[in-house]
Amino acid sequence: MLAAVDAPEESVHKVLGAAQEAITPPTAGEPAGLDEARRAVAELIRRRGWRVDPGHVSAEALAVALATFRGIGHGAFEEVLDDYAAAGERIAAADLAYVGRHADVDSLVESVVVGTVLGDAVLSAMRRLAHVDGSARQYEG
Repeated sequence: MLAAVDAPEESVHKVLGAAQEAITPPTAGEPAGLDEARRAVAELIRRRGWRVDPGHVSAEALAVALATFRGIGHGAFEEVLDDYAAAGERIAAADLAYVGRHADVDSLVESVVVGTVLGDAVLSAMRRLAHVDGSARQYEG
């Protein structure tokens, strides 16, 4: 990541990508059905028109999660992937708008690192809050 930041010829996209990859935890293990899940992720990337290498560390993390879902009998979760992808696109747009407020590369990288780490915590908490609200609306009559 530091090499990317210090390389003036690198595009902002590559520098931000290096920052994100540096803080993305490695996947743990290889669940059964991982190759099939990788194909599903590659298809999602293609279908959404995303400019992402299917071998990206986050694509691998998604494939591991999908293979795990399948392995524990919840493969039907994949039916909501496009909904998750659409929500992810909106969140990414908000994140990039926030990051774009910083002019210099060092500030951009710092905002990506801080925003990713704390943003993951915010996203998780917001999702759970929305679950509580949605459950109350749907099941409390």
